[in-house]
Amino acid sequence: MTEAGADGWEYVRADTLPVTERVGLTSSQTVYRNVLVFRRPLEEEVAEPAPEPVLIEARPEPEPADLMEEDSGQNLDTPEAVEEETVTTDRV
Repeated sequence: MTEAGADGWEYVRADTLPVTERVGLTSSQTVYRNVLVFRRPLEEEVAEPAPEPVLIEARPEPEPADLMEEDSGQNLDTPEAVEEETVTTDRV
């Protein structure tokens, strides 16, 4: 274990896994196996440095007054801007 650690292996976890084993000719039983999980970086991953993170700045939210200036000059609250639809029906 010490030699493996010196080679770069890192302990991750211990798992218990179910395994179905055959017993005789026709039956089977479930046996649980304990497994130790280790990891180490690949040689290619060690050689390449991680890319520098890129900072993306968000545009500031426009102020409500700025939105009014960008409008085409129409005030949508005036009666001239509101179109009314007249519906007539003839009943016989």
